[in-house]
Amino acid sequence: MPSYTMKDFWIPRLKIAERQPSASLVKGWSFIDKGLPTFMEAPIAPSRELGSNHTPETSPIILVSAPGAVGKSTLARQIAYETGSIYLDLATADPVGANTLSGGLARSGLYNSWT
Repeated sequence: MPSYTMKDFWIPRLKIAERQPSASLVKGWSFIDKGLPTFMEAPIAPSRELGSNHTPETSPIILVSAPGAVGKSTLARQIAYETGSIYLDLATADPVGANTLSGGLARSGLYNSWT
């Protein structure tokens, strides 16, 4: 089974050349300046429900799903920190209709870098 670890999957896939600290990010969007030194990765595996023709290596969208309180948000923050990506906190962001992915990227001045 493939390894979906920070080192083998997330960093090579999401690492950005450099952050854009001058970006004026919208509410709920942020760069994570500090990782968790005690962070312990949980094993991540593809869902059997998706079948064998869907692989995270080629998918443009990756959904991390698990029961509540197991560390999905902590994982997302750590991925954002280690890759230099933006962390999107849906609990504090405006409603989805106010800042869709492309709208949030455009309003933050990050759309051209994303594309």
